[in-house]
Amino acid sequence: MRSILHFKTISELTSQFRLGKINHPLVAVVDFTTVVDDLPANTRINADFYAVMFKNYCSNHIKYGRKSITRTSVHSDLVTQVENYLTDYFNDTSVSERGLPTVRSLANKLHISPSYLSDLLKKETGMSAQQHIHHYIIEEAKTVLLNSNASVSEVVYSLGFAYPQYFSRIFKEKTGKSPIAFRENN
Repeated sequence: MRSILHFKTISELTSQFRLGKINHPLVAVVDFTTVVDDLPANTRINADFYAVMFKNYCSNHIKYGRKSITRTSVHSDLVTQVENYLTDYFNDTSVSERGLPTVRSLANKLHISPSYLSDLLKKETGMSAQQHIHHYIIEEAKTVLLNSNASVSEVVYSLGFAYPQYFSRIFKEKTGKSPIAFRENN
């Protein structure tokens, strides 16, 4: 089984490896060649701070190379961009002709790959890109169902669905009720 050492601060890291006192709590130079403890082979290290490492030779077998992850503010901006895209998409009067937005079209608009978009959204919101699109559509559908006399089929087609049965299935999965039952109970 793989164990993970997680460090919240630089002080925790220097304390764990007995590297002595650090001069600054936010910036430190750590020479891992001075680490005397050997880590088990499958141990991974992750941290809540950035690390820049230069590897020359390290006798204790500490491995390097995890890709850094962009900070939350950038991810929050991405979530805002996704929300803005979906709002604009559904405010356009031609949505019924264009159909549903896809993960690919959303990713292309944001200039990133669909899988990367889904991963980032999952990390930030707990929902994949497809789930995010479905959530937005269901919220739009709830609003239209409660504020108009349009039939369910008219609502479905106005949101870009080609098949009312597909919409009804998604709606029931997300709300626990059929569109008609939702309208009647609210």
